[in-house]
Amino acid sequence: MTALTPTAQARLVPVLIALSLLGNISLQIVLPALPTIQEDFRASPSAVQLMVSLGFIVYGLAQLIFGPLADNYGRRRVFLAGMLVFAFGSVICLFAPTLPVLIFGRVVTAFGTSVNMVLPRAIVRDAFAGHDTAKILARIAMAAAITPMIAPPLGGVINDAVGWRALFALLVVIGLGSSVTIYFYLPETLREHGRRRDLSVIFAAFSGLVRDRRYMSYALNGAFISSIFMVFMTSAPYIYIGLLNISASTYALYYMTTIVGFLAGSVIAARAAAHVPTNRMIVLSSVAAVATTLAGLIVCIALPWSAWSFTVPVIALALANGTGAPNVQAAIVGGDARIVAAASGFGGFLQMIISAVLIQAVSFLPHTTPYPIYATMVACACAGVIAILWGLRATPAADGI
Repeated sequence: MTALTPTAQARLVPVLIALSLLGNISLQIVLPALPTIQEDFRASPSAVQLMVSLGFIVYGLAQLIFGPLADNYGRRRVFLAGMLVFAFGSVICLFAPTLPVLIFGRVVTAFGTSVNMVLPRAIVRDAFAGHDTAKILARIAMAAAITPMIAPPLGGVINDAVGWRALFALLVVIGLGSSVTIYFYLPETLREHGRRRDLSVIFAAFSGLVRDRRYMSYALNGAFISSIFMVFMTSAPYIYIGLLNISASTYALYYMTTIVGFLAGSVIAARAAAHVPTNRMIVLSSVAAVATTLAGLIVCIALPWSAWSFTVPVIALALANGTGAPNVQAAIVGGDARIVAAASGFGGFLQMIISAVLIQAVSFLPHTTPYPIYATMVACACAGVIAILWGLRATPAADGI
């Protein structure tokens, strides 16, 4: 293809926002129903949590596949294939007679919807340059941040009113709707000179990425910082609903308030993209993540437990993450243009694998206090700071900190 015109670029952003919204909804809408699914199948919390942890593992591994495929065969057709797989997996979940079948269906949906993480970032990198990349990614992040204001409350209401299977019926519709959107409205952005190379060459690029200290620092920082929210997002229902005796729909409303912080952070990131160096934004947001998670742990120890004492520190954490996430994403895909989707996919792979390990580990810890959750969040934040500082030491003169 040729470079997109300004008009085509302007039309592309809403399409990517819509696809990101649909993909994120699919990941989060089921979370308020986990306690209900556990009760229906008479399973343990760790068994039900496999829906999330195994899903994250497959979600990460699939990005190692879809990234190189998109660098070779184009963004559009790979995106379409992924969403059709997602719709098929949702059908399996809808009619699952047992928990193992439900977990398998969730794994299939995770495989398909992984394209929603790999390809929007790669497409933005294809279509935009310079500070515009971080700026557009921040806009997409702002839109994606609306998802938790929609998905958990909607999931909680549907779960309480109709049952958890209705959630998967909705996901079938979302998968098919995404496929239609891609087919009719998503242009191909991969330039012709990058097409149809030997796949072995593209997959070999992963070894180069692993050896690139700067790239790995960005990828690991993004993985650990995002894992903070993955741990909170998947463990919080057991604290709010199980420990604090709050309904699923009410829990979803508390969770929704944390997104206000992320939205504010994304606004800051979009406006600061042309003025504040990327690395400075990443370092400052990572340090802020350590401060806010540590403050949250102290609050839980020092004050009586309540929904607000558990939620308010996470709102501040979300503000920090909102300022840093778009910059990390832009840095991850800011290297070799020939392997943009592969770089995006490997970064997503690290994020999902680290999140899956932490989520499953936390599921085995007692859910009678919020301490294990917050302690894990503090550890993730510290690891994120260490990762970015390790990478920036490689070329300090170019950091702009």
